[in-house]
Amino acid sequence: RTVGGPSMMPPLLLLGFAALEPAVPHADVAQFAAGQGPSALSPLLRHQGADAPPRSRAHAATAAVQVHVNCSPTVARGGSGATAADPLPDVATGLRRARALGAARGTAAEVRIAPGVCFLSEPLGSSAFGGGGSAAAPLLLRGAGPASVLSGGAPLAGWSPVADADGARLANGWPAGAVLAADAREWPVEIKGVRAGGALLNRSRFPALHGDGLDTPNWLFAQAWSVPGNASAPGRHAAWIGIDDAKLRPPPTARADPLSALLGAYTHVLGCGEADVNSQLTKVVAVRNGSATAPPSALPSALPVPPSAAAQDGPALQVLFRNTFTVHQRFFLENVGWALSPGHFFHDEAAGVLYAWPADAAQRAALMGGEAVVPVLDRLVDLNGSSHVVVSNLTFADTTYYADGFWDGPAMQPSDAAVRLSYCHDVTVEACNFLASCGGHAVAVGNASRDCAIVGNLVDGVGQGGVCSM
Repeated sequence: RTVGGPSMMPPLLLLGFAALEPAVPHADVAQFAAGQGPSALSPLLRHQGADAPPRSRAHAATAAVQVHVNCSPTVARGGSGATAADPLPDVATGLRRARALGAARGTAAEVRIAPGVCFLSEPLGSSAFGGGGSAAAPLLLRGAGPASVLSGGAPLAGWSPVADADGARLANGWPAGAVLAADAREWPVEIKGVRAGGALLNRSRFPALHGDGLDTPNWLFAQAWSVPGNASAPGRHAAWIGIDDAKLRPPPTARADPLSALLGAYTHVLGCGEADVNSQLTKVVAVRNGSATAPPSALPSALPVPPSAAAQDGPALQVLFRNTFTVHQRFFLENVGWALSPGHFFHDEAAGVLYAWPADAAQRAALMGGEAVVPVLDRLVDLNGSSHVVVSNLTFADTTYYADGFWDGPAMQPSDAAVRLSYCHDVTVEACNFLASCGGHAVAVGNASRDCAIVGNLVDGVGQGGVCSM
C-alpha cells in the first residue's frame, strides 16, 4: 500500500505495509517474545525469520562481520559479541561495535538480536547508528524473527488489590476486590497505556466506547456557556469547555462529586479546525461548577480574556488549546476515575498511583505476576542523517505518543513513530512487526530523506497509523 503522494515524498521513496482486518485478533507481544507468534494472523508472519527470503537488494546483503546481542537479564556483561554464545547485553553497544568493525574491514556489518524482549532505556539514535554504513558495506540491524522484540516500555511491578476501605475505591465507587493498584510516583512520563502480558488496557473514558465509536452515545457536547478562548493568540491559550453535568453517570456508590473529579482528566475534542478530522487531547487544569461565574483571574494573566468570559455561568472544564472549538462540538473524557471499567486503567497523577481493573483472570494474573509493561519512549529507532542501513526481522512494541494539546493531521504533528527516519538515504525497514502496543505510527519518514524503502512489514492496530511521510 502506497502512502502519501508525489508532493509529500522525495523521489524513489517506497512505502508499503500489510494491515490486518479489524476482525482478526491483535498479535500478542508476549507470544512473540516466547517464539509463539500466532502465524494464523497473517501469511506474512510465516515468511519472517532469520532465514526469510530477501524482499530487497538491501535485505539480501551478506555481512562479513556479525555482532551478537542477547538482552536477557541472565546474560553477563563483558561479552565480546563475537558469537551467539558470548553476546553483548544491549543493542546500542552492539551497533557501535559493528560500525567500528565494518569500517575497519570495509565490509557489511550486522547486529543480530537473539529472541527475547530488549527494553530500551533510550531510542537507538545517532550515538548507536552514527552515519550508518556505505553502499558497499551497509549496517544491518536484524532480529531472529518475530520473537526478537524491541520495547519502549518498562516493567511496573508491585501490584496489589485495592483495600475495601481505600479512599479512592470509595470515592469512585469501584466494586470491592475488582481493582489493582501500583505505585507510580517515580514514573518518568505520563502514563497513556498499560500492557498486561499480551493484553492491552486502555485509559478509562466517559462516555464508554459504544459500537464503532462514531455515534451519539460516544460523546459529550460543548455547552452554550463555553468560552473557546483566543485562537489568534500564539501557542496555547486558555479555554473553558462547558459541560452538562447532568450527563455524567458515575456509579451510584461513588462518593466523590463527578464534576470535581474531572480535574486531571483529559478532554478529547474532535473537529478542531477541520470537521471530523483534527482533534485535541488536552488535560483539564481547572474545574468550574455552576454556582458562580469564573472570574477573569481564573485564566492565566498573560493570556487574553474574552470580554464575554465574565458573563458565562455553568459547569466547565478549563483546558489549554492551540486552536478553537465551537458550541455543541463533540468530545469525550479520558482518565476518569469513576469511569474505570474492566480492561481499563486510571492514573491518579497527583497521588502517584496507577489503578487497573483486569477484564479477566489472565489479565489479573499478568499484573500480579510482574508482567505489566508501561510505555516510556515514543520512538525506538531514530535515524538522523544515516545512510545504507537495514532494519529487519524485528518486532516493535510498547511506545507512548506525544500529546501537547493538538493534532494537525497524518503528515504533521504528532509524527510519533516506532521508527523515525530524518535526513536519511538508502535506509530499508522490512519484515518487521509493529504491534498494537505501539501508540504512534509504525514508521515516519521525512526531512529530505530519499531512496528509503519500508517493505513487507506487519502493522497491527497501532495507535496512529502505518507509515507517515512528512
